[in-house]
Amino acid sequence: SIEGILNGTSNYILSEMYKKEVKYEDALNKAISLGIAESNYKLDVEGFDTASKILILANVLMDANLSLDDIKIQGINNLNKGNILEEKNKGNKIKLIGKAYKDGNKIKSYVRPEIINSEHPLYFVDNKNKGVCYRTDTLGDISVVGGASGTINAAASILRDIVNLNKKSR
Repeated sequence: SIEGILNGTSNYILSEMYKKEVKYEDALNKAISLGIAESNYKLDVEGFDTASKILILANVLMDANLSLDDIKIQGINNLNKGNILEEKNKGNKIKLIGKAYKDGNKIKSYVRPEIINSEHPLYFVDNKNKGVCYRTDTLGDISVVGGASGTINAAASILRDIVNLNKKSR
């Protein structure tokens, strides 16, 4: 399986709500004012950016043949301060998780807010950072964390993609 926090904007909003105990709207407005959120922030907070990324990971790494229509998508836009504080009081966090997993011979996928505890490898992935956990049949569990979102980070990723495409076309 592949499971991850794949959207820095949503993760930033959830971290703000958790740490500063603010309302969703206040955390979203801060993300917008800092330039963290996309101009169409709904793609971030409604889970579509995460869905696109888990789709690519599943299709490439799990040899799946999924489309966005195959992914059950739920964003963070319906969470409120009470949801966050209730889990904070229990020692948990709510994170927007994208997951692709094997169910028999089929690959299934979803994006949704999930409650995770401090034992979960993604528990300490906060702010604009992202993280992915791979459960493999040969190497066990592998987790990768980092890659904070931002305009310079996005530009670097685009440049890297252009360079790689150029190398492949030669």
